[in-house]
Amino acid sequence: MPRSPHGPHAVTTPPVKASEKALHYPRRTGSRTDWLTETDVATAYRRRFTEVADRGQRLLDVEKEALAGLPASNMPKLLVTMTPEVPGDTPINHKSFERPRRDIIQGLLFERVRIGSRRLIATSYERTMNYQHCELHRDGSGAWISGIPVQTVMSEGTEFNYADVNVVVDELQNMLEFLAAHARDRAGVSGTMLVKAALCEAPHRHLLGPGRPHLNPMLTFRIDHYGTRRLPLSTQSCRYADAEAAALVDDLADGGTELVQQTRSTTKATRTRSVRAMTVCRGPQRS
Repeated sequence: MPRSPHGPHAVTTPPVKASEKALHYPRRTGSRTDWLTETDVATAYRRRFTEVADRGQRLLDVEKEALAGLPASNMPKLLVTMTPEVPGDTPINHKSFERPRRDIIQGLLFERVRIGSRRLIATSYERTMNYQHCELHRDGSGAWISGIPVQTVMSEGTEFNYADVNVVVDELQNMLEFLAAHARDRAGVSGTMLVKAALCEAPHRHLLGPGRPHLNPMLTFRIDHYGTRRLPLSTQSCRYADAEAAALVDDLADGGTELVQQTRSTTKATRTRSVRAMTVCRGPQRS
């Protein structure tokens, strides 16, 4: 049974004497069970609450590290990041590297897999429009930055990049499933994952992204739905929006109804923020 993120847990034991308390806090140490002292219990409770904050910070750290590894780009990106509630662990050595490398390459999205600090880094060729950058951490965390397939559209004399929301949804679903499968099947993660999805006009528009590159053209980005016939395009420009959620790693990794529901809820939250706030960046603007 995996370690619980909600410890310490109390158990009742038959008292030896009537005056003795029957509530104790066990802790497994290998095959041995130890009993926590009052100080140990206080420390364990404090750790429970700090780990919640640590997990949020871990998500931001993984996201920032992935953004730092991107080559300069002026194209829209979809970024999915997730981290487990209880960290897993996958050793990174020659044997444990070779099989994932083959599996990732055979997926046809990535051309190269290399070893980074406590993680595997998979990338496609940098010159492709839909550049892919994925980092799979040994604790089960992961981040995938995908170039969004866009069309260049002219509207009212202005040129901009456009993507259909259905394309973004399909991409998001694949990314969630891939990252969750790494967490569960390679790192041995169970329980819940904290998930964040972000859309940005270009990497420098992300609040944790790099500075603006010296690349042209730097077009605005719009996302909308065509349906069975072409509909009027949204007038809202998408600079940056994000959404966060928590989900069971099995539901994400196995696909099916649970993954679809999670994808829809995340996309809906992201699109809602797009309509409300994407004419300008959320938080400090990136020029």
